[in-house]
Amino acid sequence: IAAAAFCPGHSFAAPGEPSYVADEDEEEWGDDDDEEGWGDEGGDDFGFENTVDVTDIKIDTEASNREWELSLDGFVRSDTGVWMKRLQSNPFAKARQSLDLKFAYSYKFFSLVLAGHAEYDFAYLYDRDSYSQEDLESYEYLVQLRDAYLKFGFDSWELVLGQQIITWGEGDVLSPIDVINTRDQREPGLADLDDIRVPALSTRLSYFFKGARYEFVVVHFPHYGMRPPPFGEFSPLPAALQSGPIRFDLDAIQSRKQFYYRDEPKGFSLDNQQYFFRFQYKGAGLDIAVHVA
Repeated sequence: IAAAAFCPGHSFAAPGEPSYVADEDEEEWGDDDDEEGWGDEGGDDFGFENTVDVTDIKIDTEASNREWELSLDGFVRSDTGVWMKRLQSNPFAKARQSLDLKFAYSYKFFSLVLAGHAEYDFAYLYDRDSYSQEDLESYEYLVQLRDAYLKFGFDSWELVLGQQIITWGEGDVLSPIDVINTRDQREPGLADLDDIRVPALSTRLSYFFKGARYEFVVVHFPHYGMRPPPFGEFSPLPAALQSGPIRFDLDAIQSRKQFYYRDEPKGFSLDNQQYFFRFQYKGAGLDIAVHVA
């Protein structure tokens, strides 16, 4: 979905201020003596400057000086797709509608951020019996709490507590050290990196000093990302099972059993804590970063 705004090519200026400054080597443009009406305030009967009353323009100084801020924003998205290899039987691959909302409140040194994501894929309403239960559970709908954290800022210090997404590394497309947040890999390669990071319950402490940044992060719960069903279209498991000397009838197996991943370790314990540290310096012509995990 794309939205565009168009404004006619008129330039507006306050009374007494020319909207164009003429170049000495340029002929006739902005020359009050040679041009009739344009730029001449005395003889301009159709000047746009006369239609704008700048006395009605006010600056909300109270809002700019207040100590708190409150915002609620979001967006809707529509994502559609077609399966080329099954155009005859069921061509609908995706008709996903999603909604993202973000609430933010800050007061002096304190901030609260809450963000959520909800989606539903209408493609699974068509020929529903052709999908396995694992496919429906993985792709039909998703309600996810994204950012949910408290932030405290004191001079050069910043402390963030809660569920958060932390970009680790400098890569725009693929960063091998961006390992704090796991990924939504249900549709690998078909989504932007910023959309597939899974939030992690963590504590982040940062210190800033003269272009340098020191940051220490602890992730409290292990998370293994969101994966396609074991026998789904994007899963590597069917190809691995069929690559050996023994061939499995995957359709027959899946019709009798449901398959899920089991992750170990899981839950909260001192042994499951994950620790990360990074140092960054950005100066004149020199950027340095050291990451430890």
